[in-house]
Amino acid sequence: MQFNQDIQSAYLITYQTKAAERIFEAEEIINTVTAGKESKQGKQKELTSKS
Repeated sequence: MQFNQDIQSAYLITYQTKAAERIFEAEEIINTVTAGKESKQGKQKELTSKS
């Protein structure tokens, strides 16, 4: 993400991600975001029904 102008305060950025491949079993999905030298991870247990 890039801002066109200098920012004066913090922004809360909300987003959704999708698995790159189909998930067939209950798996823990880990999403990592890095900004500069700081990284944060979000984890979610994903369960997809089989057809």
